[in-house]
Amino acid sequence: MVEGRQPAGSYSVFWDAAGFSSGTYYVRLEINGLALNHKMMLVK
Repeated sequence: MVEGRQPAGSYSVFWDAAGFSSGTYYVRLEINGLALNHKMMLVK
């Protein structure tokens, strides 16, 4: 998880899903008051 302000640039986050079950998960990104949501599916 990444929290707080980050300088401008390109970032990636590694998510270790070993402890999670298969299913649909949502990612939320907030930029200057604008919220972007992305749906992802984990299949094991």
